Amino acid sequence: MNCRYHVAMKLYFLAALSLAAGVASAQVGNFLSATRIAWGVGDNLPAPYTQVDMNVAIEVRVSIFWVPYTQNVGVTELLIPKTAGSANFTIPLNAINPIFNSTQPINLTGTTVGNQVTWAISQTFTQAGGYQIVTQFDNNGTPVDVNVNVNNVLTTGSLRSNFATLPPAVIPTLQDSADTRGTYTGGDAANFIDMTAGTASGTVGGVAINGVRLRFRNIQHITHPPMDLKVMGMITRQDISAPAAFTGTAELRTSPGGVLAHSGPISVAANGAYTYKPASVLPGNYRLTIKSGSFLKKSQNVTLSSSTVANFTLQNGDVDGSGEVDAADIDAVIAAFGGSTNGPTIWPDVDFSGEVDAADIDIVIANFGGTDN
Repeated sequence: MNCRYHVAMKLYFLAALSLAAGVASAQVGNFLSATRIAWGVGDNLPAPYTQVDMNVAIEVRVSIFWVPYTQNVGVTELLIPKTAGSANFTIPLNAINPIFNSTQPINLTGTTVGNQVTWAISQTFTQAGGYQIVTQFDNNGTPVDVNVNVNNVLTTGSLRSNFATLPPAVIPTLQDSADTRGTYTGGDAANFIDMTAGTASGTVGGVAINGVRLRFRNIQHITHPPMDLKVMGMITRQDISAPAAFTGTAELRTSPGGVLAHSGPISVAANGAYTYKPASVLPGNYRLTIKSGSFLKKSQNVTLSSSTVANFTLQNGDVDGSGEVDAADIDAVIAAFGGSTNGPTIWPDVDFSGEVDAADIDIVIANFGGTDN
């Protein structure tokens, strides 16, 4: 093969690599679009996650020597607000630091490659009078008293998650469900936080110290954005003069005639396409009912997830919205004959032609006896 071929292939490879690096997966897209997430390690996580402690190495300087201590601590699962469209978010300092009692925010700046997000941390924490740390921790079974003051704490680190679509699961911290979840990846090389105090004074274990640094490793954090539950499909209206966009209402119940879980308006495109997103509803089995104008209600069972599909064909002729096409509907069309107005509770122009005429009477008669179902 000649040199030009090798050069061309190399350029092609580099271009493909660059393109792949800049494209986020659909799962990452769900995370980016979220306005709140569950972050950390909780006690009631769905499989395959379990609560895994992180290792914390605490080192204090006695004169010129660094003395190590170790402690295992869990990362609390938190409900975190996040700006839609951004991988960045913040967590309070005391959520990840076992001895710093401060709510100052740690800023996590994220970058995405494929289904992976990596966050970088680099900031210095200060407060008037420094951080007074009076606590006790367990150093491999031995209690150690800590009474120190530190200033100008430099915090650096890196955290990484891969995102994957899994079966929906309830996330207690979110009080919601998620089907996109971040999983720890990269080991200690990619999941660590280092904190080094600029100055330190006080005692640890009764010994005077003049330096403090902390190394957090094995941070097996997870990131769950709430699931975007929705029902998608087509709604066909029978006996209309021409396709047109319209509005309707959707009602979600736990079973036919069961507890109302959600109701709200839906917008339907001219071709009949719709998307219904019931807020604050958990995934599961429901009865979905669609209603619009002079069309009888139509219901069907659905299993609510992030990709539920349900199509409806609506029967026409229920002019007064009583749930049945009957003589009262014929009377309503006759009373409005020659007019052109529909709604908000009476829809005599059942074919939506813009005029109440003989065609509307014919439609009601043809569908006579129909009922909501």
